[in-house]
This record gives sequence, structure tokens and C-alpha cells, in this order.
Amino acid sequence: MFTRNTPSPVRDELAHVLGVIVKQTHVKYLGLPSTVGRPKREVFEGVKDRFWQKLNGWATKKRSQAGRVVLIKSVLQAIPSYVMKCFEILESNLKELEGMMAIFFWQGGGEAKIHWMACHKLCRSKDEGGLGFHRLKEINKAMLTKQAWRIVMQPNSFLHQFFQHIYFSKCKVFNAESSSSMSFTWQSILRTKDLVAAGLRWRMGDWRSVQIVGVPWLPRPLLFQVISKPKLLPESSLVDVLLDEYGWNEGLVREEFSQVDAECILSIPLPREHRCDKLIWHYGKQGRFGESRVFLSMLTAIDSHDFGRF
Repeated sequence: MFTRNTPSPVRDELAHVLGVIVKQTHVKYLGLPSTVGRPKREVFEGVKDRFWQKLNGWATKKRSQAGRVVLIKSVLQAIPSYVMKCFEILESNLKELEGMMAIFFWQGGGEAKIHWMACHKLCRSKDEGGLGFHRLKEINKAMLTKQAWRIVMQPNSFLHQFFQHIYFSKCKVFNAESSSSMSFTWQSILRTKDLVAAGLRWRMGDWRSVQIVGVPWLPRPLLFQVISKPKLLPESSLVDVLLDEYGWNEGLVREEFSQVDAECILSIPLPREHRCDKLIWHYGKQGRFGESRVFLSMLTAIDSHDFGRF
């Protein structure tokens, strides 16, 4: 599919060389809309239709409430997952889907019944009195955040190079400014930058590529940067200046930083083998990004970070 600005002779020539047929537009490709305009609500109506198809098929059979819980978790909540990996679905659409799940849970396709608990309470863990349903908005954000993580961590991937060529060829990934002219997919991914930055920090290596100030490298939740600025060292200094031949230079560390920062720095174990500094996801096992870990960081108030420093 060509843009409107592509002249017809160029379209015909490229189509002939590539051996493809020129189509004016694709309404859908792999089940997803190929173009998303301003009226976005109608774009995602297909997900709602798939919900109705499942619910209408289940309405004729009587199931226990426990059985309906299993169907909601294993079937209904999985239906929009593919769309959620590519787009940020409108909140109004997601509320409709959650409302449909609530009706199915309480009524099971039968006569109207009282909803004895609000949807957001059903989404709490069982330990907190809920049923462990996932909020679709959180799932959507988590999946888009994973896409953003891949773009950051895999610079040689096709996805990174594709978006880089269009949106951030002259800057780093999340320094790209958002605008209405950008694709809806990129806008959706770009909105997760604060969430990515909230769990991103450097893992100990040789410390030759990590600045002391303004960069997340301390292994403590929420705030990975030093709170106190060094007293004598330049702020542009790298972390390796805090090391001597035996490990951390404890005297220098305690002299330059507050007690809180100094204790945190000195608690970082030094690697036995040489390795390079590496960006990791603080909340994941072995520094790997996991969607379930995103939910944990969503529940806490995390200050926004400037992603450009990475």
C-alpha cells in the first residue's frame, strides 16, 4: 500500500518490479486495521464482536460460577491480546469488554442478576478478596511496554530500525517527540516510555560506560540514581573512579556521598569475572523484562525519568 503522495507512475513501476498487485487500501491485515484514523472507537469494534460470538455460544449452556471464571481467564481475556500488542485500545472500548465479562460472570447468559461486587474489586488477587481477573487496561500497557523494551534492547531488530528510520533517526528512542502525524502504533508504544524507564537500570560490569550522576545504577526500588551529588568529583565522572585495585574505595565513597547513598553503593557486589555494563529490568528475574513485573511497578507511584540519558 502506497501513501497518497506517491505518484501513479512510481506505484506502477514498483509494483511491476516487485511482482505485486496495487491495492487502494487494506481494511484489515492479519486481523488488525491497516490504518487508524481519528474515529478510533469503531476500529476496535471487531474485538467486541468476537466477545459477543463467544458469549452467545456459551449462553445456551448452564455453567457454574467457577466454570465461568475459568472461561473468562482462559478465553475472553486472551481474545484482545494480539491487538493489545500493537495498539493502545481506547479506555471506553476496554470498559465495554470488562462490562461484558462482568455480565457473563454474574448472570451466565440467563436473567439479569445483581452484581454484588464492582469490577475493579474482582480484579484483586484472591488473597485480597478478589478473583484474580486482569484489568484489560493494565494488560494493554504491559504488552506495549514489552514492545518498547524490545525496541530499546534490540537495536539490530527490524522493528527498531523501521521506527528509527521514520521517527528517531537523529535522537535516541524515547527522545522522539509525539505528534498526531505519527502512526497510532508508535504513539501507543511511545506512551509507555515512563513505565520502561521506571524499571530500567545498569547492571554492574566494569563501570566504564556509566556516569555517577543522572543515570540509574543503584539496585534499590523506585529510585536507582544517587540522591546526593558528589562533593568534589565532577558530575560527569564515571562510576569506575570509585573503585581501586581491591574493590570499592570505601573512604572515597563515604566522603563524596550521603550515608544512604554510600551504604547502597558499598553493598553492590563486584563481579568475579570481567563483563560489560548492561541495561537490565530491575523487577525481572536475571534482569529480563516480564509483563507480570510491569503490573507490580504500576501499583506504585514512580517518578518520571528522562530516557535520553540512556
